[in-house]
Amino acid sequence: MAERDVTEFDLRAEEFKRRDIKPEDYEFRSDGKIVRKDRWINAIHRIQGIVGPAGHEFEIDDVVGAVMRAEKARRTLEGLRQKLEAELATTAGLMAEEESLPSIYGEHSKGISAAIAMLTELAAEHGYRFASPPPGTTE
Repeated sequence: MAERDVTEFDLRAEEFKRRDIKPEDYEFRSDGKIVRKDRWINAIHRIQGIVGPAGHEFEIDDVVGAVMRAEKARRTLEGLRQKLEAELATTAGLMAEEESLPSIYGEHSKGISAAIAMLTELAAEHGYRFASPPPGTTE
């Protein structure tokens, strides 16, 4: 037999098995899951740490504005990528039709491919992945 009695702590789910967790800091979400009451505040602070200037004092509108600018930049990158892919497809079509000028179109195609690769790398460095992998890559 065990050397001690079972306590409430022994019955806790693993995610709540820390001595500093207090029931008054938690609530039931509408789907029945137990969640922290301050999860929204913590989320805003984490987002502010990502998109905002360093420091503890900030306005929510500033955080929302920074997120909106980040989304606008993401849409701009996606649009640029789509334009580059369309240009690459057009160039490939021209290369197939115009056998007399393949070197001009070939260099143009290489430049576009390099731009797409650079754009993809820069996006990845900032944690953004394109909806579909660029042509000629295997993501």
